[in-house]
Amino acid sequence: MKKLEKISIVTISVFLVFAIIFGVITRKSYKYLDVDNATFLLGDSSWDHYLNDLNSEDIIKELKEAEFVCVATVKHTENIHQTTKTLVTVNNVIKGNADSLEKDIIVYEPNFFYYRKETGKQSYYLVNQLNNLMQADKQYLIFANNMKYSESYKKTLEYDEYVVNVDWTLYSFPIDKDIKHINENGDVTYAEIKKYDYLVYSQKGEDIINSIVSDVFEVYLNKNNLSS
Repeated sequence: MKKLEKISIVTISVFLVFAIIFGVITRKSYKYLDVDNATFLLGDSSWDHYLNDLNSEDIIKELKEAEFVCVATVKHTENIHQTTKTLVTVNNVIKGNADSLEKDIIVYEPNFFYYRKETGKQSYYLVNQLNNLMQADKQYLIFANNMKYSESYKKTLEYDEYVVNVDWTLYSFPIDKDIKHINENGDVTYAEIKKYDYLVYSQKGEDIINSIVSDVFEVYLNKNNLSS
């Protein structure tokens, strides 16, 4: 074996060992997480200046890019490294892989929880500023893209997997349309806000979101003869 090949093998082996060690350390850090007690600094009604710039036309145009659109019921969520892995059962397929109907799939949501061992603090981190994580046992209209895996790797997966585009303003819409604004302010725990589907803090914000949700349903549910 040539000297260069030996060096390459040793180098690759070292990197693999470090990768395994890092993975184990990262995984062990999850045991410290109690997501219900994770803290989050809420906004307030001043957030409306951002909501004022939202309109249904732009949201719907943005969501047309989604490769997969479905109505699904959430089973449970799992916090993993810098994302949330959400298992859902597909009730209706509106766009994309029709074979997913009545099957369980994974949707990777952008918001997540993290724990800093050195400070003992756990926090809820927002990548999407408006969508809260989807709630177990609730039904949603969901927009996502296919995970870009090789065909050989896809065959090893238990479920088909999809990911939310982090640039989308909104990606999930509760079918029950029970949308309320958050009355609390300051530091709260995730347990106090997990029942809210959107992170809005005033009646005005609630009205804006409700209007957008209704318009999205008109395009994706009513025109597909699905009940909203």
